[in-house]
Amino acid sequence: GEVLICDLCFRVYHSKCLSDEYRLRDSSSHWQCPVCRGSVRKKARKFSECGSILRPTSSGTVGRGHMRSGAPVGVSSPSEALRLRVWELDELQLCKNCFYLSNARPDNWFCYPCIPNHELVWAKMKGFGFWPAKVLQKEDNQVDVRFFGHHHQRAWIPSENIQDITVNVHRLHVKRSMGWKKACDELELHQRFLREGRFWKSKNEDRGEEEAESSISSTSNEQLKVTQEPRAKKGRRNQSVEPKKEEPEPETEAVSSSQEIPTMPQPIEKVSVSTQTKKLSASSPRMLHRSTQTTSDGVCQSMCHDKYTKIFNDFKDRMKSDHKRETERVVREALEKLRSEMEEEKRQAVSKAVANMQGEMDRKCKQVKEKCKEEFVEEIKKLATQHKQLISQTKKKQWCYNCEEEAMYHCCWNTSYCSIKCQQEHWHAEHKRTCRRKR
Repeated sequence: GEVLICDLCFRVYHSKCLSDEYRLRDSSSHWQCPVCRGSVRKKARKFSECGSILRPTSSGTVGRGHMRSGAPVGVSSPSEALRLRVWELDELQLCKNCFYLSNARPDNWFCYPCIPNHELVWAKMKGFGFWPAKVLQKEDNQVDVRFFGHHHQRAWIPSENIQDITVNVHRLHVKRSMGWKKACDELELHQRFLREGRFWKSKNEDRGEEEAESSISSTSNEQLKVTQEPRAKKGRRNQSVEPKKEEPEPETEAVSSSQEIPTMPQPIEKVSVSTQTKKLSASSPRMLHRSTQTTSDGVCQSMCHDKYTKIFNDFKDRMKSDHKRETERVVREALEKLRSEMEEEKRQAVSKAVANMQGEMDRKCKQVKEKCKEEFVEEIKKLATQHKQLISQTKKKQWCYNCEEEAMYHCCWNTSYCSIKCQQEHWHAEHKRTCRRKR
């Protein structure tokens, strides 16, 4: 039928199928389909509505929340900004150290321990092997982990795919790729930081600690100065007071000596001589006592030295023997552990080899069975063909009626003989009565 072609798009319409609103009024005018007219109306409506939205507003009617909202770049709506803020609050409640370090990204940021420390595990994602990771949270049978390595990705892993970090790597059957080795190096650095107690500190924290230490040292110095000044003043007061107390004593001694000298001058001198002799006589036993005391002290010191050297030597020998026993015990335990690990690895290798051999044998047996079956079918086909050929050849030959050997002489329609002897025997026996040969 007759169709109308749209001037703006590829669509065509039958004039009968259109309503009165969209039918062509004049044959010379341009015609637009309902779809194009609807899109034009929509655009016109959008532009008319934008005018009411984009008109200027006063700060009195609108709050100032938009000025301090601080929505990040790329957030197109307040709902997205709210979701982003809620997510950041959840991450802060989960671990503030991880949140700060994952956004600041200093060198080796993932190796610094958090407060409290995260549990270290081997986690296995679907399609990958076991990988070192930190546990962030646990919900039901799912574990939220962040992996060591270059990208430090996060994932929810089922609890059955989680192994403790103390599990031997050889039991996990891990493919040691370059990324896995880098992740293990980062894990070792994290464990070293844990042993050393090395945590991340920002520059502001270091500066705050230095200021606190300097303030503490300054206050302590001031307190020392304050405490030293009163002591010095007290010492000066005591020095000024003590001479006043000591001044009358020499006066009394002088008075006593002046009183004693005029009354008895000579006896004092004798007494002084006698006292000197007494002092000398008294000092001589003291000197002897001191000499004997020094010799006895030397003997005691030598005896103590021998005694303590013997004690120290005994202690040294005992320590050596204890150290030897301890080293032997440690070496024995290490050897037993290595032996058990080697036995376990050997057992696993043997079981794996046996399983591989069993699978290989089963596969070989299956192949041999299939091959034998195919050969058997081929042989049966060959034998059937040969049998058919033999039957055909046998049917094409003539056989002696008397001895059933291959016949050479034909007698009548179904009777032949291999020799004249068989013909005569059969002729005289019965064939002369039934022979159909014309004579």
